[in-house]
Amino acid sequence: RQIEQQVDRTAFLLIYQADRLYLELNQTESAVAAYKELIQLFPDNRWANVARERLSQIEQRQINKSDKGEAPCEPRNV
Repeated sequence: RQIEQQVDRTAFLLIYQADRLYLELNQTESAVAAYKELIQLFPDNRWANVARERLSQIEQRQINKSDKGEAPCEPRNV
């Protein structure tokens, strides 16, 4: 049980770090790499599912920008 809690905490810290890279520091490529690392290390963890959702959102944003004729770029803080 204790090991399971530590794994969950580690996965949470990875998602937190990836979210900060993406949302606060505008480092999309680094965030994508961090989300993918989380999925690779803990594929069955609930935070891996969150990482998959985040990757899907990033991909969708890039597709939407391409459809509008905009060059994909880093997200802006609002």
